[in-house]
Amino acid sequence: MELLGTYSISRIKNASYEIIFEIPDNCSYNLQATPGSYTVEIQLKNGQKTPSTNFNTYNFTALAAGDDILIEFIQQEFATSLSTMKTKPIIRIYI
Repeated sequence: MELLGTYSISRIKNASYEIIFEIPDNCSYNLQATPGSYTVEIQLKNGQKTPSTNFNTYNFTALAAGDDILIEFIQQEFATSLSTMKTKPIIRIYI
């Protein structure tokens, strides 16, 4: 099981997109954002060892820089090691 639930991308305008994603309610996320590059780091909250089956929905607007947008989800690998992170999925939008 991954920490990232469903996610979707919707075009708002030519160079901007809405990113909607779900994570378990016992997880937190940190968004690092600059135009054209977005990293969402997802991890279990302190004291948690396994993800909940209840999900919360979040969103943000991604703006292109030049002709593309790169979105990376970095997830904690809780099943093997709480200190290990893995980048997946990586989404690139060419405009």
